[in-house]
Amino acid sequence: MVTTRFSNALNLLVAIALANGRPVSSDALSNCMGIHAVVIRRMFRGLADAGLVTVRTGLRGGAVLSRPACAITLAEVYAAVERAVAPRPHGTPCGDGVRAQVLNLCAELAHRMQVAIEGELGALTLADVAASTAVPAHAASDTA
Repeated sequence: MVTTRFSNALNLLVAIALANGRPVSSDALSNCMGIHAVVIRRMFRGLADAGLVTVRTGLRGGAVLSRPACAITLAEVYAAVERAVAPRPHGTPCGDGVRAQVLNLCAELAHRMQVAIEGELGALTLADVAASTAVPAHAASDTA
């Protein structure tokens, strides 16, 4: 399941990756993404806590990737912004045991979903996404 948090974090990280080491400010990302700068700064904190970005404060501050985009997997991004990859069943078993069986099945399915999603996201890097979303130079100049 792709959530808004994950897609926003991925969009933010791709923009930072495409800046080629230049700090990207929360204001610049706010204008580009249509998200309030305060929200962007909160995202910076979470991504920094996960070791994905380094934030520099001040007039020429902003966020840069903590390591090369090719060394950051989408599984790491997802783990930084989401509580769990797959939903966990909740509730307590009751009645004739059917609910317990369903809860056990849901727990097993959630585990299998988590492993599958982590495998898929772990196979892709931020560099892969940045390369597939980068606007070719000639297209960028056509719109200017």
